[in-house]
Amino acid sequence: MKSMFVLAAMWVCAGIPAAELLRFKTATGAEVAPLALQADGKANVLIFYLHDCPICNGYAPEIARLSAEFASKGVTFYIVQTDPHLTGDAAVKHAAEYGLKMPVVLDPENRLAARTGARITPEAVVVGADEKILYRGRIDDLYADFGKRRPEPTTRDLRRALKALLAGRTAPEASGTAVGCFIPGMDSLRKPEGKKVP
Repeated sequence: MKSMFVLAAMWVCAGIPAAELLRFKTATGAEVAPLALQADGKANVLIFYLHDCPICNGYAPEIARLSAEFASKGVTFYIVQTDPHLTGDAAVKHAAEYGLKMPVVLDPENRLAARTGARITPEAVVVGADEKILYRGRIDDLYADFGKRRPEPTTRDLRRALKALLAGRTAPEASGTAVGCFIPGMDSLRKPEGKKVP
């Protein structure tokens, strides 16, 4: 582990962006760098996800809508599957079942969660140039708490953040905390207000 950090530091000193060091396989076997913007890209959105978390799956339609809405505006969405035991085939099947057409990144070692500070699924992290985190927090307030789902969200935090960023403004912070399941293996670093679905 120590040698890996030493090597990473050497690459950074050599002028290789840190974002380029974190490359991942998608569920279909493609290689992607979710922290590096695409050509002419404005931002990347990482949605941290657990395939068997009911709250995550409840958000799948909204995630799909957001991805479709902002794709033409230079925003690339990624689903980051955090279950260390999830296979590529199972992730592909899950994405098809829930209409998630964006790249599904497999991150069994939580490297992206560790880099971005994500702790809960579903939690959104918006990354800009040079791996700068522009927003981290809930998608919206559809879930007031566990077992307390509103008919419709009253605050659409992620959409509001993306619109602000595309207009050249600073993204407002999330107006509340994400409700969902802990990312496996990140419990020791969890936020005090975090909870786990029973």
